[in-house]
Amino acid sequence: MTVKRCIGAVVSVAFLSPISSALAADGFYVNVMAGVNFLQNADNTGGGITLTSEFEPGFGLAGAGGYKFSNGIHLEGELGYRRNALDRLVVTNDGGVGVALGVGSLNGLSLDVDDEVSALSFMVNGFYDFDLGSGWMPYVGGGVGLALIDAEASVLGVTVVNDDDTVFAYQIGAGIGYVASTSQPLEEYVVTLDYRYFATADPSLTDAAGGAFDSEFSGHYFCVGMRFQY
Repeated sequence: MTVKRCIGAVVSVAFLSPISSALAADGFYVNVMAGVNFLQNADNTGGGITLTSEFEPGFGLAGAGGYKFSNGIHLEGELGYRRNALDRLVVTNDGGVGVALGVGSLNGLSLDVDDEVSALSFMVNGFYDFDLGSGWMPYVGGGVGLALIDAEASVLGVTVVNDDDTVFAYQIGAGIGYVASTSQPLEEYVVTLDYRYFATADPSLTDAAGGAFDSEFSGHYFCVGMRFQY
């Protein structure tokens, strides 16, 4: 064996050994994520209202803290925030809101809309890491919790919705992480690429005319993150 190969072997062992031991270690961790949120079209019904909300791509931020076990399972609490600007409302029946606001019937119209919809969520998650023995860690999991859905919408300069509701929320997802460092004081420093499907029970909202209606909140969240295990 040449000197170059010997050096290469020693470096490989020195690099991979701490990664393998880090993957097997228990420990507390914190995780931060940021990415793009694609909110699905929402059907809004109730009080005579029938319309569909369409959204522009938005953003999401999340932070989590938990404990990882040596068997690959980790449990965490997560605080997240997602926000998307409204693009347009496709109105089938405005339930009299247009007349009540003095702008006339909105039935049959596709309207440009200002303002936004957001979700502030607290989730309890469970994930499982698959140890490939090379620093790469695919993972799958999900969680349940609560989300505060806040909706604001203005049509032709007139506010038609400004309300919020707290509802049950859930998410499922998968991703892959890479152990970038195992130096002290960290046990692991992992860079992640993550996908989550996030959805809630239908929030109940009230329009500007006082009518109650049910909406929807669900979307696809793609993000990058960093996990620091101690």
